[in-house]
Amino acid sequence: MIECGSAPRIRFRDSEYLLIDGVIATCEQFENGHLGFAYVYEDGLIRRYGTVIGSVQDMTFLGEDEQISMTTEGLVNLLKEGTASL
Repeated sequence: MIECGSAPRIRFRDSEYLLIDGVIATCEQFENGHLGFAYVYEDGLIRRYGTVIGSVQDMTFLGEDEQISMTTEGLVNLLKEGTASL
């Protein structure tokens, strides 16, 4: 596992996620290098597959950061997708 720091835990649409550089993802999605559930854009809107599904006002920060890490395979997956921001 590659240690990647920490990310705030949030609640959005009755589920818990991590907020990682504007990406809303589960811990498992991040660890395995898969695309997140949704994305927070600069205008404050949250989009999934281009469709607005909420805004930052719909997120609740749970006040706890979670240590995040990624598998080597997850890093390779990110690089394959061209989504890595290293």
